[in-house]
Amino acid sequence: MAFALGKRLGPAVTRNRVRRRLRHLMADAERRGTLVTKDYLIVGGPAISNLSFDELSTHLNNALTSAERSVQGTRRHSPG
Repeated sequence: MAFALGKRLGPAVTRNRVRRRLRHLMADAERRGTLVTKDYLIVGGPAISNLSFDELSTHLNNALTSAERSVQGTRRHSPG
């Protein structure tokens, strides 16, 4: 799991706060067993720093759900 949070996001304090929140949310998802794989790159644009924890959680859960559907679709259609 990696986070790409550029300087456009804000000062280091802001980037670190977002990184801590994302790390916490990903750990929760892992404990719930909702992560399909361990390989994730989360890219955050400037707007991510304005999200509340609950909003960030909702966005991340939607992204993880979408990623899971994508992986399952790939598995279903792969020859073998």
